[in-house]
Amino acid sequence: MLIDCLPAPSCESQNVPFELRFWNTFCGGNGGCSNEYVRADEPLVFKTEGYMLEFESITAPQTICYGYSSLLEIKPKYGVPPYSYQWNNGLSTNVIKVNPAATTNYSVVVTDNCGNTFNASTEVKVNPTPIIQSISSNSPLCEGSQLNLNTPIVLGATYKWTGPNNFTSDIPNPVIENVNSTQSGQYELSITVNGCTSIPVSLNVDIGKPVVPIIKIVSSPISICSGMSATFTSTISDAGVNPSYQWQVNGINVGTNATTFNSNSLTEGDVITCILTTNVFCTLTPVVKSNSINVNPTLLPSVSIQSSSTSFCDGMPATFLATAVNCGNTPAYNWQINGKTAGANSSNFTTSALTDGDIVKCIVSPDPIGCYTNNTVTSNEIEVNVNPLPKIIMVRDTTVFEGSSFIINGFASGSIASYQWYPATYLSNPNISNPIITPLKTISYTFTATNEANCTSTQIVNVKVLGKLVVPNTFSPNGDGVNDTWVIKGLEDYVGATIEVYNRNGQPVYISDYSKPWDGTFNGKSISTGIYYYLINPKYNLPM
Repeated sequence: MLIDCLPAPSCESQNVPFELRFWNTFCGGNGGCSNEYVRADEPLVFKTEGYMLEFESITAPQTICYGYSSLLEIKPKYGVPPYSYQWNNGLSTNVIKVNPAATTNYSVVVTDNCGNTFNASTEVKVNPTPIIQSISSNSPLCEGSQLNLNTPIVLGATYKWTGPNNFTSDIPNPVIENVNSTQSGQYELSITVNGCTSIPVSLNVDIGKPVVPIIKIVSSPISICSGMSATFTSTISDAGVNPSYQWQVNGINVGTNATTFNSNSLTEGDVITCILTTNVFCTLTPVVKSNSINVNPTLLPSVSIQSSSTSFCDGMPATFLATAVNCGNTPAYNWQINGKTAGANSSNFTTSALTDGDIVKCIVSPDPIGCYTNNTVTSNEIEVNVNPLPKIIMVRDTTVFEGSSFIINGFASGSIASYQWYPATYLSNPNISNPIITPLKTISYTFTATNEANCTSTQIVNVKVLGKLVVPNTFSPNGDGVNDTWVIKGLEDYVGATIEVYNRNGQPVYISDYSKPWDGTFNGKSISTGIYYYLINPKYNLPM
């Protein structure tokens, strides 16, 4: 290319010599084309002169929002570099950053190295940032209500509301139906006009749950009697800030707008209450009444005691019941026997330690929550008659042989009205003191004696029955597994019995306490077949 051969741009004209060469383009014959050429006698000379300085481009006119910046760029071409720049705002680079407060025209003078210049200009239009004049709502409000968000209309604006629970809206005055407390919080609005967005503005919305105020009152002392000095104190909830109080006695206003009320002129039957008025915006009942506290009447307390009987058997439990009248819900009981404390703090008293002639009474202290003429009251007295028990004189355990009969004797001192043996098994008559018994098995009896005061004593009598002995007169200890030992049936009943066996010469071959049957051996060896004699000592001194 020809231009590749040109020298660098210069402020002066330049001559550039070139040599022209011509080649033969007809290459016929066997020899092909040759590399021969001809040239002009004189070189070809070109005169070069540079273009005038021009500009390629400048940043097109722009529109920005107030407070934002813009980049402006001028691109020159031709002429002889380097270039210098001079903008009308004093900057001197080809790219400048501007931040105008209003629409501004920016011009630039570009100068090349040869002093050639050109002028260019562009405009930056500045749109104002929109301003939100105000925002408002109908807060505070209660759950289930309609929330209204409001702002003045701005011509040409678009709107962006945001709030709790991912709320968004693009209308100027949105409405939210049936709100609940989770939608309380900060709501924010921004508007955009001509691409410029305002500074966000926010407000707080308060959505309350419906509440019912509560007031409770207590007194000090807890139990108020006529003429006492008493202080009443209120406790409130869900009543907001600075509620008002109106104390009343029997429905008539008394006291001041205060959380407490004092009086020393109350009389029996007076009723004290307090009326609470609240300013809570979500209350269902702005005026509520407290519980009532009554001035107690002065009561005449009394107590009486009774028992199922005044006559008891020695050692048997006796129960007494106290009935307190006008003594409150939790009176204190002090049971006494012969003037000494004997029972627990209870309306019932049971004891087995009474003796003949003891006197039982109860002293009661009324419930401290109440008004009484007396601090303590004493019951009637009950003198008790304690009868002695029959004294059983006898009855020994007995051992007899199976099938024998004997008289079993039971005796008791005192005025005995009846006897009883239990069970009646093997007895001739279970309702006399000395029945005949013919036992077949060991048995235990309960002997009961009852005196004329219906007091009873009992004793256990054991009758052991020894079974008949069955002594075999032969056995064959030959190891065949049949009749190999001498087994005496019934001998197990005779604890301590001994057995002795002798041969015909009177020599002992077996002496034992019968811990196990005899196997027919003596000193570890089998004895010979024959007749042997035995002696069994049962160790019981009873007729056989």
